[in-house]
This record gives sequence, C-alpha cells and structure tokens, in this order.
Amino acid sequence: GEARKNVPTIVQELESAKKFYRGDFMEEELYDEWASMERENFREMYLAVLDRLSENYVFSNQCTPAARLCEEILEKDDCREDIHRRLMLCYYRMGCRDKALRQFKKCLKILKAELEVEPTKPTRQLYEEIRNDRLSPPALNL
Repeated sequence: GEARKNVPTIVQELESAKKFYRGDFMEEELYDEWASMERENFREMYLAVLDRLSENYVFSNQCTPAARLCEEILEKDDCREDIHRRLMLCYYRMGCRDKALRQFKKCLKILKAELEVEPTKPTRQLYEEIRNDRLSPPALNL
C-alpha cells in the first residue's frame, strides 16, 4: 500500500486525476463496441480513483468528502458492498447513525435485487456495531 505519511500528497494527486473525467467516453455512441469497451475502461479507472481518494479521506478522518465520493461511486456501481460499508462508517462518524443504518438497508436491498446475495459478514458486523452504538476505533476493514 501507499505510505500513509504521504496522504495529503496522494489526495492532491487523486483530486487532480478526478478532474479529468468529464462523463462517460463517447456516450452518444451507444452501439459501437469499441467505444463501449473504452467507455467501460475509463469508467473503471475513474471509479478506482474515487475509491482510493475516499479511502485516503477516511484515513485522514475527513468523512464528509469521503461520503460524497462513496455516494458518487454508488451512483455508477451500486453493487459495491465495500463502498456501502465505507459510507456507513462515514455517516456514523459524521454523527448520522440513522443514515448509516439506512445505508445498510439500501445495501441489503440492492445486493438481493441485483445479485441475489446477502451482505457479507464484515458488512453485517459493521451494521450491528453501528446499531448497538459500539463501533470500534478506525481499525475497521473498509
């Protein structure tokens, strides 16, 4: 992984990279296979940048920008259980326990509808810790 002492530099670089994404590549070319593949590649790179950026914000205890990024990732890929979990944690740390609990319910509903699966053990454990107001310090696996 990245050296955590360089978090501000990493965040700055990732914020710069994020600005280059201006929407889906050639989005008007819906039926061109080449454009479709490129669009998906760019989209995945963009989501990877958002993922790393939100992770670094959480590590720096900057939960508001981290939550915004998680929401943006979920708009494009709502089956990302790890991002639902990170967003739950952000909401909880921001003092929005109710939003954290609702996020779990959204995750549960989406995973069931889209993938026909239940949330994994880490997600259920995080939900229980938030529900019982027993969340341990930031050593959680995000």
